[in-house]
Amino acid sequence: MEFIIIGGGISGLVAARELLKNRHSVKIFESSTVLGGLASSFKIKNKFIPKTYHHLLYNEFVMLDLISELNLQKNIVWNDSHLCFWYDNKAYKLTKPQDILKFKPLSIIARLKMIRLGAISLFKKDWSDLKTTDAYSWARKVVGKEVTENLFKPLAKIKFGELSSVSAAWFGERLHEAAINREKYAYLKGGLQQFIDLIGEDVKLRGGEIYLNSPVTSIKQSEVEVVMNGRKKSFKADKIISSLPPPVLADIASLPKEKKQILKQIKYKSLVCMVIGSKSVITPYYWNVFIKPKMKFGGLFHHTALYPQGGINGEKLYYLFTYLDNTDLFFKESDSKILEVYLKDIKKIYPNFEFSWMKIFKIKYSSPIYTMNYENLPIKLTDSLYLTGIYRKYPSTRTMNTAAKSGLETANYILRENNQETFINDK
Repeated sequence: MEFIIIGGGISGLVAARELLKNRHSVKIFESSTVLGGLASSFKIKNKFIPKTYHHLLYNEFVMLDLISELNLQKNIVWNDSHLCFWYDNKAYKLTKPQDILKFKPLSIIARLKMIRLGAISLFKKDWSDLKTTDAYSWARKVVGKEVTENLFKPLAKIKFGELSSVSAAWFGERLHEAAINREKYAYLKGGLQQFIDLIGEDVKLRGGEIYLNSPVTSIKQSEVEVVMNGRKKSFKADKIISSLPPPVLADIASLPKEKKQILKQIKYKSLVCMVIGSKSVITPYYWNVFIKPKMKFGGLFHHTALYPQGGINGEKLYYLFTYLDNTDLFFKESDSKILEVYLKDIKKIYPNFEFSWMKIFKIKYSSPIYTMNYENLPIKLTDSLYLTGIYRKYPSTRTMNTAAKSGLETANYILRENNQETFINDK
């Protein structure tokens, strides 16, 4: 069978590779000049730097298997890393029970409730019973007002908005992931670009075709229209797989009104992410969340705390990020204004901060918002159009592993329709 895959991010690449392994024909059309999607990189001083922050966790079996299949397992570097919450310009580790006991912004009773919640989160694997309960109500019931108002509520606003707007099932799943992973973070020595390059090369070696800088502008049944070198071209296939954000797909696909409405129901948070190189050590910790006072950037990842060789010429590498609506005025600000605002806040923590270079990325469709009663879209939208992407993996969070798992799941679904099947290592 012949397949067209729209989007050359991890979901699309993984789906393509799996179909090619089963001797199907695949063409990938990617609108950008590079592969990788949210996991793509940029080059500075002859070194590839990821556009946004990424890491691997010990239980991300799909990504770890892919890395092994591409003979990159020797490049996995595991490192002790810490999640820290900042209150009044002081960092508090919140990784282990003993860390929580030292968390002075909360009373001792509230800290004990947090430890109890940590134990619940560690052992509870299925949170689907909380799908119809909002996270705010559930948190108030389980840990009380103090923890909810002083920790969970401001944390929610940093990432996705009001705590009451998301389900307790999704929020509980986040707590479960934090509990089981703790300090177990890893990165690929040499950077993510090698993984993207190798999976792209593997697709080509298996006979797949990849077209960069080739946005798909319309989909009509089993035919797509693509802009290539400034000219429109049409391509046909037996099946089409879209890894586009659903609202984008709705705008270009000829679909019945009710299916377009289903696609447009998926809402996203946008992301402003600044990558910055510096000799200054703002924080020795990898994952930093700023609760009080509130900063314009909600968090900071110190990439070189996870992977010391990740910077340029011995520099430290930081990612500062802000999740927001794409209608927010800050999302529309110039790079110079964003830099000015971020630097003002950085200097509240580290007054003598200096940097040598920076790069700012704005991503309109960064993370799906898992609202109350969120439902995963079906893999098969029509007889010829299939879906893949992280938005299909609720209640899982946005990670490379989630993207890879979705790509495999979609490929597996199609292969089953064709009386073939692959295997997803979900353990």
